[in-house]
Amino acid sequence: VEGEGITVSALKYAQNREGQILRLYNTTNQPQCVKVTVNGTVYQTDMAEKNSVLLGENPVSQSIEPKQIHTYKIV
Repeated sequence: VEGEGITVSALKYAQNREGQILRLYNTTNQPQCVKVTVNGTVYQTDMAEKNSVLLGENPVSQSIEPKQIHTYKIV
């Protein structure tokens, strides 16, 4: 995970045990670009891990708004 002011707030198995969940938090007061490089396919999902949108494979880059949490599922 690369990005200024970006903190990993969780790394755990998905509730359904199909993949892992990565939660990232933007600690700054500015939007920040984050780059996620993992071994697998990355989906953005919600906190309940119910709705997933395919983002792609390595690397995946996104902007995270100030003080927001983004949740990713890696399979």
